[in-house]
Formats: sequence, structure tokens, C-alpha cells
Amino acid sequence: QEDHKDEDDGEKKTNGSMEVPLEVLELRKQIEKQSNDLGNATRTITELRTKVTELEDKLMSNSKELHAAQDLNQALQHEYKETMAQKEDQEERIATLEKRYLNSQREATQLHDLNERIEQEIKG
Repeated sequence: QEDHKDEDDGEKKTNGSMEVPLEVLELRKQIEKQSNDLGNATRTITELRTKVTELEDKLMSNSKELHAAQDLNQALQHEYKETMAQKEDQEERIATLEKRYLNSQREATQLHDLNERIEQEIKG
């Protein structure tokens, strides 16, 4: 029996069975491989998109936390400065009161001494 080419599908018929040319088989293998590669790439892209979305959400959350921490830090620095200014004022007041106390003590001692002299003069 003769081999003849079927004009409709490009396949050769041999003894009534279909024989697919080697080039067509190779192309089918390439298409199947590329289809598998494309499917894998699509899954990888989907996974990466999910990870990117998760990371973006985490970044937004961390940015909000950072902003809140910066605001708190600024408020605490302002409060610290005010507290330090109050401390300096209190230290100045304490120093002034200590000087006044020492002056009062000296004055009291002088008045006591003067009082004793006057009493001695009266007795004497």
C-alpha cells in the first residue's frame, strides 16, 4: 500500500493508521512545555502579587505606627523641655530661699547677741 498525503490535516496515512510527522510532535512538545511554563509563571506571579499586597499592608501599618511614635516622641520631648524648665525654676527658688534662710539665721543670731548685751547692760 502506498503512503499518501491527506490534504485536510497534513498527516500521512500508512496502512489506514495515522502517522504524525516528527516536526509536529516536536512542536506539540514545545507548546505543552511552554503552556506548563506559562501556568507556572502565572501561579508565581499570583503568589508574588499576594506577597506584595501583604507587604504593602504591613508597610502601611508600620508607617502609621511610626507616625504615631514620632508624634508621641515629639510630645514627650516638649514635655521634657517644660519639666526641665520647671526644675531650673525650682532650683533657683530653692537657692533664693536658702540665701534668705541663711540671712535670717545670721540676723537672728545678731539680734540674739544684741539682746544678750542689752540684758547684760541692764543687769550690770
